[in-house]
Amino acid sequence: MMAKHREIFIAQGYGIPPLNISGGVPIPSVNPGDAGWERKAQKRFDRQAKIIADALFSSLPGGTVHSLLVELLKRKTSLLVVK
Repeated sequence: MMAKHREIFIAQGYGIPPLNISGGVPIPSVNPGDAGWERKAQKRFDRQAKIIADALFSSLPGGTVHSLLVELLKRKTSLLVVK
């Protein structure tokens, strides 16, 4: 079966860099016995999120960014439920 081609549109404008995010490196393991491991892990996640957000905000049209935010929030609604 052939994979469906999916196009990602980039914002139009002078100097807009193309969206280029590559991965493939597994997340480093952490040892919960190490002092400050939670803080180190959270800093790593924060850096990764900023890299991705910077690439997306600088490359995608505003409407796509808006729709992406909505889609991400839909997928994590359980985090937003107030009991």
